[in-house]
Amino acid sequence: MTPSEIRALISSNLADNSAITAVKHRAVENELINYSEGVSTQVEALSTAFLATLPKNIGWVGNFNPGSSTTLTFGGNVTNAVIANVAESIISVTVLNAMPSMNYLVKGYVESMGGLSEDNTVGAVVFKKISTSQFQISTGEFDNENQNLKIHLEVKSLD
Repeated sequence: MTPSEIRALISSNLADNSAITAVKHRAVENELINYSEGVSTQVEALSTAFLATLPKNIGWVGNFNPGSSTTLTFGGNVTNAVIANVAESIISVTVLNAMPSMNYLVKGYVESMGGLSEDNTVGAVVFKKISTSQFQISTGEFDNENQNLKIHLEVKSLD
């Protein structure tokens, strides 16, 4: 029943000064319960659909100087980050929440933690999936500057 139909049922079954029977009272109560259960199911479905659009892992890798062997810092849902190839500035990253499949996306955003004029000479963050909980990221630098970068990461399932 729609809300209007339920209102009409209430008006007819629960009219003022009426000797309402238990059957009519239960009919109104059952329709209210049925309606609320339907709304609850819709809310649950919308919540599930909305949560699926959010990243499953959000974290960061810091103290990154492309082309240099540095000890990286990391946080959020990033549980490990190590330099895999110094010359090519490749970082291996492990995340806390495994993806449901290899169908996922890694977004990287570079933040300058040092001087902006030195830290703005890097390219886009590129990623390569290794497993459902591990991937590699890399970025190239255009000048041989000493940099201090923090790469913010969002990992989202595409399933």
